[in-house]
Amino acid sequence: MKSRALAQNLALSALSVMFVFGLCEVAVRLLVSNRGGKEQREAFRYATYDPVLGWRKTPGSEVTFSRPDFVTTFRINSQGLRDRERPVAKPSGEFRVVALGDSFIEAYTVGDADMPTVRLREELAAGGCAVDVINGGTFGYSTDQEYLAYDRDLYRYQPDVVVLFVYHNDIPPLLWGPDKPVLDFSTEPPRVSNEPVKSRFSIGPPPVTGPRSETASFFRSQALTLLRARVDRTPPWIRDRLEKLGLVPPILTFGLNDEMFLYARQPPEHLLRAIKAFQQTIGALNRRTARDGARLLVAYIPARFEVNADDWERTQTKYQIGNKWFDRRSLVFRLMTAAFQEGVEFVDLSDALKAAQGFFSSPYLDNDNHWNARGSAVGARAVASKLQQLRWAPNCGPSR
Repeated sequence: MKSRALAQNLALSALSVMFVFGLCEVAVRLLVSNRGGKEQREAFRYATYDPVLGWRKTPGSEVTFSRPDFVTTFRINSQGLRDRERPVAKPSGEFRVVALGDSFIEAYTVGDADMPTVRLREELAAGGCAVDVINGGTFGYSTDQEYLAYDRDLYRYQPDVVVLFVYHNDIPPLLWGPDKPVLDFSTEPPRVSNEPVKSRFSIGPPPVTGPRSETASFFRSQALTLLRARVDRTPPWIRDRLEKLGLVPPILTFGLNDEMFLYARQPPEHLLRAIKAFQQTIGALNRRTARDGARLLVAYIPARFEVNADDWERTQTKYQIGNKWFDRRSLVFRLMTAAFQEGVEFVDLSDALKAAQGFFSSPYLDNDNHWNARGSAVGARAVASKLQQLRWAPNCGPSR
């Protein structure tokens, strides 16, 4: 009888565990059912070919990003910007900033109210100033494309200040390819040597194949997949313990690429040339903005691992690198030096983003390397503080 009772209890316990796990699985599948994967090639929905820039956003287009971390929908205005409608001519008495950058500034990961440009305007206008900040960010752009976009189009907004936001993969020619412009610095101003740039849109969008077949993934637990992703974000020492106990698989490793070699203490020669091209580009932009009566500030956006020590440790494990040959601060110091040599003001956003980290909060998304709303606000506040420190920002009320 005791054996029978024990068997019944074990069966009931197993059924209870299976029931609870089943509820968790259903809940997670409902949560992610309307969320897409990381790469959905949304660019084909709101971008078009440009023979100089490679691509630009299509006026009046609308796009929805659906990812595990977020869902955003936004519209491109009549001037081809992810921004509100406004006159191109600057109203009398208004202080204007043009923000140049890539997807961090286009800000596809956050809603309209949380874009860095909106947060920057709020910071600068807090004293009652007439301030506007133009969102000149475009996904995938490098510093050379940002220079060309300003030189051809964005200068028309008559900015008082231009803020060039730089992420590590913005550095030309790191992402140069047939669909990227190549600047020739033998002329003044530099010119695009491969115009017309080859179109990345000539092949058309990927074919629509309908929903992904569930036969291969029906028995794959979404709950366990989510749990595994969360475990990978835990402090490395915890994951190491779990791995030694056989509770999680070994962390995946990757081969080194140019984006990681940028953080080498002695990068390869072609990357040193890329950093030189970055310096020449910001020098050209500095001269261009000065002709327009504007000032240039370079704002450095650090990668997540430059801000978070645990992320740096995870990155070292993934790429099998050590502190002897790599330094997560080496790139920002090189770019800061390049800006200094061109007489351009520079602000590193790393310290502000470090201060914004909490045990349960981060300025970055979990499954995407971009800022969340918190990171967007922190980055904007740091730039506003730098502009106020430089006395470039207007002073229309009591200091805060």
